[in-house]
Amino acid sequence: MYSSLNKYLISRFNLMRLLRIKNIHMLPKINKIILSGGINSKINTVSSKTVATIIHMVARSKPVFIKAKVAISGFKIKQHQIIGFKVTLRSKKMYNFLDRLIYKAIPKIKGFKGLNLLSFDKGCNISFGIKDCSVFSEAMPYEGINQIGFNVTICVNTMEQGHVVTLLNGIGLRIANV
Repeated sequence: MYSSLNKYLISRFNLMRLLRIKNIHMLPKINKIILSGGINSKINTVSSKTVATIIHMVARSKPVFIKAKVAISGFKIKQHQIIGFKVTLRSKKMYNFLDRLIYKAIPKIKGFKGLNLLSFDKGCNISFGIKDCSVFSEAMPYEGINQIGFNVTICVNTMEQGHVVTLLNGIGLRIANV
């Protein structure tokens, strides 16, 4: 169903034993994954459609474009100009993306040693950036657009960082210095 992710997924009972949790409903769970990124002002509307198709191929979900609410002359931004995109993944699409990220895309990144512990926020969500989406095999190179990068935020329903680290290590996403 979720291809190789289920094969390596840590079992709930092992996770309960490792975290010393007695109630199965208290286990950490990944709620959603958010992909977001900015679009350079040099990219025109035709190229923003190309960005949308590339992100659609990577996330397998249509991105929502973020438009500027007000004009900012210092940054050369006009009102209602497209300045970014975001995609929220849940359920099957989330697990399929996580599978492709962990087992196909991250091994292609040169010098990847693991995620930093400083990437956690106060809610124990972890965020990291991917500089070039060409590490995904679905993203084909397009003319005129060199690199499309985006941020990945994995939202987890627990408030303890150690629980999130154990969960992510259990599914195969390495955390550095652990």
